[in-house]
Amino acid sequence: MRLANAALFILTLLSSTACAPAFNWREASIDATPLAALFPCKPKRATRAVPIDGQSLELHMTACDTAGVTLAIGSVRLDDAGRAGATMAQWRDATVAAMRAGPPTPVDFAFALAKQGAKPVLIRATGTRPNGTPVAMQGAWFFKDQHVFAALLYAETLPPEVADTFFNGLRFQ
Repeated sequence: MRLANAALFILTLLSSTACAPAFNWREASIDATPLAALFPCKPKRATRAVPIDGQSLELHMTACDTAGVTLAIGSVRLDDAGRAGATMAQWRDATVAAMRAGPPTPVDFAFALAKQGAKPVLIRATGTRPNGTPVAMQGAWFFKDQHVFAALLYAETLPPEVADTFFNGLRFQ
């Protein structure tokens, strides 16, 4: 339940960020991690302690919203990198549950990150935002060393060109 509340916090953060102009892509470092990402607007940052995989972890979110599309990168640092798979699965399930979505659909996508050793798991799901409006989500969960990441897109309709740029703009520094 606390993890679902944390996922709801993330959705609320994502739906409340704003920026302009639309799709002015720029690179942003993701907190104290080796990840960099492209965002089409100036991202905001927030941190919150969340229970994931039986641990209380600091969840760092970097997110922005433009032209009806919310883009976000979440990261947590694990004490035990061996827990990355379980953490990713629980985080993914909580994200889908928080948006009251049906079963997610796996997405086949050739990630640039795969060339850097990451093995992202990408899904799509359709559900509702905290305010009850419909939302589609495309999300990728992956890890490097002790850092677990979620790269998330939310929109009423997900623009394929935005998803391609966002997910292919992820890279380890």
